[in-house]
Amino acid sequence: MKRTRYTFLGARYWMLWLLATGPVALQAQAVDGFWDDIRERIANKEYLQVHGSTQLALRWNHISGISRRIQPFSGQMTAGLLVDILGVKGNFTAAFSDGNLTYNLPAYAFYGFSPSYKWIQLHLGDRSMELSPYTLSGQNFKGAGVELRPGKLHFAAFSGRLRTARQADAGAIQNIDPVFRRWGKGIKVGFEDGKSALGLAVFHAKDEAASLALSDTLTVRPQENVVIDIQGKKQIGDKFDVAFDLAHSALTRDLNAPENTTTSRGLNGSILGLFNPNISSAYGNAWKFEIGFKPAIARFSLVAQRMDAGFQSLGRLAFLNDTENIQLGCNTSLFEKKLTLAVSAGLQRNGISEKSATKGVRGIGTVNASMNVSERTMLNVSLSNINYTMRQRLQTVPVLVVDSIVIVQNNTSVQLSGNFILGDKKQSVLLLTTAWQKASVVNESQTETSPGNDFYLGMAAYSWNEPEKGWTATLSCATNFTRILNTRNTIISPALQVGKKLLDDRLTLESGVSHSFVYSSLGNQTSIWETRLGGQFKVATKHQLRTSLSYVSNQTADEVSGLAPFRDFNGQLSYQFNF
Repeated sequence: MKRTRYTFLGARYWMLWLLATGPVALQAQAVDGFWDDIRERIANKEYLQVHGSTQLALRWNHISGISRRIQPFSGQMTAGLLVDILGVKGNFTAAFSDGNLTYNLPAYAFYGFSPSYKWIQLHLGDRSMELSPYTLSGQNFKGAGVELRPGKLHFAAFSGRLRTARQADAGAIQNIDPVFRRWGKGIKVGFEDGKSALGLAVFHAKDEAASLALSDTLTVRPQENVVIDIQGKKQIGDKFDVAFDLAHSALTRDLNAPENTTTSRGLNGSILGLFNPNISSAYGNAWKFEIGFKPAIARFSLVAQRMDAGFQSLGRLAFLNDTENIQLGCNTSLFEKKLTLAVSAGLQRNGISEKSATKGVRGIGTVNASMNVSERTMLNVSLSNINYTMRQRLQTVPVLVVDSIVIVQNNTSVQLSGNFILGDKKQSVLLLTTAWQKASVVNESQTETSPGNDFYLGMAAYSWNEPEKGWTATLSCATNFTRILNTRNTIISPALQVGKKLLDDRLTLESGVSHSFVYSSLGNQTSIWETRLGGQFKVATKHQLRTSLSYVSNQTADEVSGLAPFRDFNGQLSYQFNF
C-alpha cells in the first residue's frame, strides 16, 4: 500500500512537470534559429566530433609489519569525453575501480552523460544539479534530469537515487553506519530577465524501508522529506537590489511510525497530497532576505536569515537550523585595486525554538582580504566564525585507522598566507601559510553535540625553477595538528622534491624524500621515512605514460600501542590518451 502512495506521488510530479513545460514549449517555438546549426552541420557533413581523454591505472602494493590496508593489486579507469552530434554537445564522465576487501568497500562505477543543445540540457547517470540552497544543493544523484532555458524562462527537474543502501559491518576496519536506499525527485520553474527573477522549487526524498533490515535497538530509521522553496530578486534603479528566499520543509523521521489521520491538506499537513505525515513528522520554515546598495566605491548589503528547529532538507549535506542571524556586509577594492576587501559582521541567535535547551546570542562575521603589496609580494587573510558544511580531508597518518574524508560543520576558521617572489630572474617563490578550523562532525545530516574538532596547519615552502635547463626543486616543511573526539595527532613533515625535464621536454623525472614525525595522544610516537620516484613520458602528441614508486619505512616500535616496525611499497603505472 505504501508503494502505491509513492507511485501516485510520482504521478503528481510528472503532471506538474507537463503543466510547467507548457509555457516553455510555447516560448521555444518563438526562439529563432533553433535548427540552423543542425542544418549547417548536415550540409557540411560534420555529423560527429569526439574529444576527451581516458586513463587506465594499475597499482601494486606490498606491506609488511602491520595489517594490509589496500589490495596487493588494483585497477582504476577514468574517462572524460565531449561528444558533439550535429551540434548536440554532451559531457560524458566515467570512473571504475575494483573493490577493497581490507576495508570491506565494494567496487564502484560512476558514469554520467549531460548532452545539451542551445537552451536544452539533459543529465543522465551519476550527476548533480542545483535546485535551490534550501532544497537540492551539493548532493549527487543517479538518475535523470533536464534543464531548459528558452529565453527568459527556466525549468529544471530530476529523478533518481540519492544514495545506496549500506548495511553496518562489524568486520570492517572503519566504523560504517547503516543507511537506507534513498530516492529523490524535484522540479523548479522560474523566470529571469537580468534585472528580475522569480522561481519555485519542489523537492521530495524518501528512504526505501525494505532496503535495510534493522534491529529495533538501532536509532537509524527510514525518512521522508518534502521541501517547497520560492526565490526572487529585483534590481531597483542602478544602485539598489533586493532578493528573498522562502522555504517550507516537512520531515518524517520514521516511516514505520503510525500515520497521523487528523492532519489537513495544507503546508503543515499533506501539502496537497505531496506528503504523507505520521506521528513522527515535523514542519519548519526557513527564509532569507537581502538588500543591496552599490554606490561607486563599494557594494553594501543587509542580510537577514532564519531557520526553524524543524526545518530540514535531505538534499543537502547538513543544515544549521534553530537559528537566526542578521549581517551587514561590504565588498570593495582600494588603493587602485591593490587591496580587495570583503567584510561582514552581525549577530546570530541560537535556540530560537521554545523547546531548545541551549539558547544564546553571539557575534558573527567574516573578513577576506587580498593585497598586492608589490609585484613580488601578495598577502591573503581570511577569518570567519559563520557555520557552514564542508567535506574535510584528513592528513594521512600511516599508523592510525581513520576515514580519509569526513563531513564537518565548520564553526570558526582563520587562514593567513603570503607569496613572495625572489631572485633577479623571479625564478624562486617562498610560500608561507597557516590555518585553523574548528568544526563539528556531521552524521546522518545531524550535527553531533560533542566538543568541536580542531584542525591546525602550518607550512613553509621554497620553490626554485630553471626553465632553460629544465630543473625544478621544492623544499618544504608542513605541520598538521588534529583533535577529533579528544584524540590528538601531530605530524611534522619536512620534504624535498626535485624534477628534471629531458628529451626536449618529452620526459620528466621527479624524485622526493620526506621525514614525518607523528605524535598521538594514544601513545604513538613514530618516525616515518618516505621516498618517491616518478616519471612522465610523452609517447606521442596525445599519448602519455606515467609511473611512480614509493617506499615508506617506519623503524619505531611503540610498546604502548603495540605498533611494530613496518615497510610499505607502492607502485603505479598509468596510461593516458587524449583525443
